[in-house]
Amino acid sequence: MSLGVLLHTANIYQPGILARLDVEEHWLFGALSNAIHVFRMPAFFWVAGYFCAMTLARSGPSGLLESRLPRLIVPLLTTLLT
Repeated sequence: MSLGVLLHTANIYQPGILARLDVEEHWLFGALSNAIHVFRMPAFFWVAGYFCAMTLARSGPSGLLESRLPRLIVPLLTTLLT
């Protein structure tokens, strides 16, 4: 989680990402952002897959759908409506 805070902070100061009045930027922030992103996203999917498999093994396919669908459908519908 701490890497996420650092990643989004580095995104502000990497070259060519945001149009802003403050023109301070450095190539190091781009390299830092890329390095964190390369590690963080696969780690996130690995951990999410682990917990999904654990829920599937414990509750079966119906239990997995019962627990995951509300967590997916509610944000999806909210986003679609807004």
